[in-house]
Amino acid sequence: MEMDSAFSGLSSASYFIVLKITNDPPTIQSKTGHPIFFLYGNLSGFATGSHFTWTDGNIYDSTMTTSRKAIGNPTPNLTNFILYNVQSSNSNYTARLNKTQLFTTSSNTFSQNGTILGRQTDQSSTFYYFDGDIAELIVYDSILSLSDREKIEDYIYTKWA
Repeated sequence: MEMDSAFSGLSSASYFIVLKITNDPPTIQSKTGHPIFFLYGNLSGFATGSHFTWTDGNIYDSTMTTSRKAIGNPTPNLTNFILYNVQSSNSNYTARLNKTQLFTTSSNTFSQNGTILGRQTDQSSTFYYFDGDIAELIVYDSILSLSDREKIEDYIYTKWA
């Protein structure tokens, strides 16, 4: 799926995605794509792509940033629906899973380039496809306040139980 040009020109963003993957971790590298490649950063090098998850079980995320973040190997089984949230600006990058912070840094440069959902490539033109299901995606063009973020999380938890 390709998003329209309304996502170009952002300087910060927050997204919330309800998703699950088919295998946790994937056993085939081609099935390790990130679901939200429409907000990928300007990265260079072979090993800079986003993966949800890679074959080692770790989430690597380069959405909305110029440097790939090693988010970690989450505890919940990702073959069940979960809520993944990222907020990014020029001075913040935070990733959460089911309302729990997995990763944060104040060393970040926001970047947005591209509009593809569910597929990505690395610099060697290798395609990685998201292998799973996306139930809902919500995107904001700013970093949300704690109160606003909690309202969105509560809405998603109420809707998707």
